[in-house]
Amino acid sequence: MLTGAVGLAGIPGILLVGAAWCYLLPGERRQLGRLVAGLALSAAAALAVSLAVAVSRGAVVEGSFGEVVPGLGLLLRGDSLGVTVSLIALLAGGLSLLETRRRPREEAAILICVAGSCVAALGGNAVLLFGGAEMGNIGALLLIASGRGRVGRGALLAFVIEHGALLGLLLPAAWLQAISGTSDFTALPAGVLSWPLALPWAVAGAVRMLALAIAPGAREPRTSRAWVAAAAVPTAAVILLRLREAEGIAAPAAVTVALAVIGGATAIWGAHLAWRWAGDPRLAGRGLLISAAGWPVALAGVANADAAVAVAFVALEIAVLAAPAWGLIAGAGRWGRILAALALLIAGGLPLGLGTSATILGLGVAASQGRVAVPLLVALGWAAVVATAASLRAARAVVAGGGPREQPVRLDALAAVVLSLVAAVAPGGAAVLTVGPLVGGAAVDSPDAGTIRGPGATWPGGYIVVAALLLALAVMSVALLLDRRLPRATIGGSMLRPSPWVRGLGVRRRLGTGLRVVPGWIERIDEWLIPQPQFGFALVGAFAALFLLR
Repeated sequence: MLTGAVGLAGIPGILLVGAAWCYLLPGERRQLGRLVAGLALSAAAALAVSLAVAVSRGAVVEGSFGEVVPGLGLLLRGDSLGVTVSLIALLAGGLSLLETRRRPREEAAILICVAGSCVAALGGNAVLLFGGAEMGNIGALLLIASGRGRVGRGALLAFVIEHGALLGLLLPAAWLQAISGTSDFTALPAGVLSWPLALPWAVAGAVRMLALAIAPGAREPRTSRAWVAAAAVPTAAVILLRLREAEGIAAPAAVTVALAVIGGATAIWGAHLAWRWAGDPRLAGRGLLISAAGWPVALAGVANADAAVAVAFVALEIAVLAAPAWGLIAGAGRWGRILAALALLIAGGLPLGLGTSATILGLGVAASQGRVAVPLLVALGWAAVVATAASLRAARAVVAGGGPREQPVRLDALAAVVLSLVAAVAPGGAAVLTVGPLVGGAAVDSPDAGTIRGPGATWPGGYIVVAALLLALAVMSVALLLDRRLPRATIGGSMLRPSPWVRGLGVRRRLGTGLRVVPGWIERIDEWLIPQPQFGFALVGAFAALFLLR
């Protein structure tokens, strides 16, 4: 198998050849388009696997393909990060083939998106990183146009925003080339990436990750807008992880603060959007994905957060791949609605995937930073709580709103949900296969297949999931033996009772009059204690004497 420079260039090259072939096929030749796309993805995956085997043995495969201008070379590098992201992008493209309603031009656009992700991942310098991201933008625009028959204003606006943000990546690349003679990630002098250069780079990755705010949520059976997000996430992850690699040990403070503010605000906004529209699975699911996208952005500038960023990226990609389950929920039968409910719970961060692992590791890293990271810890914690509650509400609404089956179960979403459940049972094994190659084996520790451990936190998710399943089976078995039916969700009618929060308002109103005077008394006592600093010590000493000398 080719593992040298030809193998590196062959991965995106095969995908682009397959894209050109699919683009030239007539619209009615869907089976042939799927066959061509499948062959291209299989051949590229075979090359990527052969590179992964070489990289796992400690080798770093490089290939130079000339220079655009003197000093600016077309360098591809097959390191651990690049090969792993390429495999994830190829896997996402392979899952897309399970959807049989796409036309050949949509398959061509998907291949272009995957090729762009591979170029960005395997690029050895910032210029090729920019080129791969731009290729992904073009593929996304073509994908939307092929699915809808035209390019809408929202798609054009998203393209313009992402293109403008990526210019922030080209600026530091050109500047590094001018002052250092190279933009190679491994050859940059220490400290050369100051905050004026790192900040636009970070914003480019954040905007690329937050393309989820526009991309998901297909309305028509033919459209492929939901897959645009699946193509955007790997490229955004590469941009942010390469930035951490170029920065070295610590990121500039301005970059850390900017990413924390953008990511934290996005996580809260998406969670509240999902809570507000929990009755509409399409809007709720989009909000959950937006909230999940904020986590890797918020943690990308935090020290020792490599494992948390990588786990959050993998969890987000799986949740996006499962999004078609709730994107076309209208007319879905019983199993389709159960699949949609599971996909919503996965997007909400419940222990049905790596979402809970990302939450635990992210909060642990934020807590380990001390008081300076308290705002980030509070923001991410609040976003996690609201997103979890919103996903439970949305899943309940989906299951309770059953109807006659009109749409078949989405096989691509089913495969993503199964993959997520496997990762939930074995988070340690998933970390060894994905997180370790992405950020290095030293960043994450997996004592066994059911446990993942990072700086500041440990999550034995596999054991908890298995215990929860056994408990659920025990409850169902007892209910069947006692001939008791499990409660069913009821939406509408007299069976719907007010929530405990609403019932608690009456108690709050009855106690409100008396409780209003409490803050005033506390304020007066505090004002009296300020000019008497020794009184508190005397009071504590008196109580201590009572307990010690009784």
